Amino acid sequence: MINPKLKELSEIISSSSDKEERKRFEEFLLSPYFNKSQKTAKFCLFLVKCSAEGVIDSISERSLRSAIFRGEAINGKKFGFLCTNAKKLFEEYLTLNEFEKESGLQQNLLLKSLNRTGARKNFDSLSKRIDSIFKKSLYHDHDYFSDRIMFQKAIIERKGIDFEKDLSKEYFILSEYVDKQFAISKLELVNSYLSRKYHVLGKERAELNLLEESVKFIEDDREHFRKNETAIFSEYLIHKMMSSGDNEKYFHELFEYVSSNHRKFTQEGLELVYYPLINYGSNRAALGDSIFLNYVFRIYQSFEKNGYYGRLKTLQDLDFISIIIISLRVGKTAWAEKFHRKYSGRLNADTRQDTENLSRGLTEFSKKNFNDAVSYLGRVNYINSYYYLKCKETLIKIFYETNDMLALIPLLDSTRHYLNRRKSILSIHFKRYVDFLKCVKHLVQVRQKDNGNAYKIRNELRSNHNIISHEWLLEKYNEIARK
Repeated sequence: MINPKLKELSEIISSSSDKEERKRFEEFLLSPYFNKSQKTAKFCLFLVKCSAEGVIDSISERSLRSAIFRGEAINGKKFGFLCTNAKKLFEEYLTLNEFEKESGLQQNLLLKSLNRTGARKNFDSLSKRIDSIFKKSLYHDHDYFSDRIMFQKAIIERKGIDFEKDLSKEYFILSEYVDKQFAISKLELVNSYLSRKYHVLGKERAELNLLEESVKFIEDDREHFRKNETAIFSEYLIHKMMSSGDNEKYFHELFEYVSSNHRKFTQEGLELVYYPLINYGSNRAALGDSIFLNYVFRIYQSFEKNGYYGRLKTLQDLDFISIIIISLRVGKTAWAEKFHRKYSGRLNADTRQDTENLSRGLTEFSKKNFNDAVSYLGRVNYINSYYYLKCKETLIKIFYETNDMLALIPLLDSTRHYLNRRKSILSIHFKRYVDFLKCVKHLVQVRQKDNGNAYKIRNELRSNHNIISHEWLLEKYNEIARK
């Protein structure tokens, strides 16, 4: 009975865990400036309430008559108008929320208004205040240059009243801001495109108009950008890290640059460099460059030391698990446990328990507390393929370590079937896991005195460093080879 778009809008408000946010929405609805219809306000609040209680899909005509129409019959045409007006109010509220976050845009619009109405004293006072704010800003991202361009246009318009005044300097300044905004916009676009591909590492190129010109624009004045344009220069390094032949050089340069200039970045800016660094390092480690495990841990350690995770409202589940895994793989168990205690409260509430259990299961396995590890892993709900495979991978290793063949053999088979059903989804991870299962099977056969399979494991591990749990497999093979 309720339009799906209207339901979706009401769910945005109802899903907010902030009581002040809901109260603010109610005040917005009751404000005569935004809404003069009490019935529309009542209807919006009714939708939010039903959405919060999970009954919005089962709203009946009877409940609507009782809550909104005082028991009267519902006129279809009038109800349509009511829904349209309610939708507009939801949209206006959400737009206002976003607008209030854009302080730079607000001031520039006020400046524009003052200029057009001839309020010169107020214009001059506000322009000085805005310019002072710009000068204090250390991180110049896309939004910064958008605000700068808008501001500079207002200045030119204001000074342009005098037709004899030379505005060459003002136009050159505007041109510089336009160039920089274009450069960072182009690099952000290309880097976002490349980051959606799992395996770039210098072998992926994006043939887009004016990309080479943007890169050359930065390289022609590299030192200026390195010192003064943190956002642009870091996007430049990210691009080179993902597209150039000597990509590893740019990985190290980017990490050192971020570490040295940490205070110049905003939290959003740090996020833009954090994931490219982690993804590159993790990909290289997955390809067998084990030294990158230490590099990735250093990134986690550096960002933690500088308060990055403490400023996050929500810590992503997969990021949390990756931090724990990398820390354990480089032997930093105590650090991993401390990180778990300190930041697990920032995990998404709906999946927090599963993520915590997976984290504890992996930690107990690394400490060889196999019974505790099995207990924690058994409590994990498989909310995605990653959780399923990470649990099964760890259980397979536990059952091998404890020589529990009754549990191991069926688990190998069921995991293989799972992989085959999801081959297209898992992409390159499919082969990595299949090879892992194959090597474990060979280990079991060799352990059972079928020594003919020993060379198969040795050859596979020597030629393929991309196998899941390669280090563990190599350790188990060496144990067998020494006997």
